[in-house]
Amino acid sequence: MRSLLLLLLPLTTTPYLHHAAAAEAGPHGYHCEPARPVFCRNIHVACAGRTGVPAVPFRVSIDGAVARLDFDGPEPSVHGKVTESGDLVIRLENSRSWIRIRPDGRYSHRIYRKGGAAMSQGTCRSAPSR
Repeated sequence: MRSLLLLLLPLTTTPYLHHAAAAEAGPHGYHCEPARPVFCRNIHVACAGRTGVPAVPFRVSIDGAVARLDFDGPEPSVHGKVTESGDLVIRLENSRSWIRIRPDGRYSHRIYRKGGAAMSQGTCRSAPSR
């Protein structure tokens, strides 16, 4: 019984996001919090190659195949195209950068700058769309 409880516990505490159901319901959004204060050159087990690029919370508003991202701080809003294949993927316009939000709420954010690629990770939760 104890092992069954341990298996069920992560399922009850994970903020499972229903992307497809939300898309059918019309405009929706997410609030995302980074796990680390800065982007890393790569993230597998830990942050490899810390950068000076801050990772800040952001909000995602989605309406159909279009997303708007509002980052905390001075960064202007960014728009992107939304695709779905289990994960929600937002390809930011006028760049190679992208954000992937998994159904369990974890996200990966890859940016490309003159210094190369960098990545941030964190968690998202459903939030009212703006």
